[in-house]
Amino acid sequence: MVLTLVGALGFSCEEAAQVTHLLIGTVKSRVCRARANLGENPLPNHEGTTLAILAHSVSFAAE
Repeated sequence: MVLTLVGALGFSCEEAAQVTHLLIGTVKSRVCRARANLGENPLPNHEGTTLAILAHSVSFAAE
């Protein structure tokens, strides 16, 4: 969820922490871990690719 907020929706880590009621350090850690799980640069030079991956994962989780 925090990667979606920060990576896809453009929230700052501070804003994501407020929305999720998590500590800022927890948000930063989760964003870092999630990005590492996606790969450092999953598909370089393809704008919107990470957003497409995140959008797919969000829609999949909602099912």
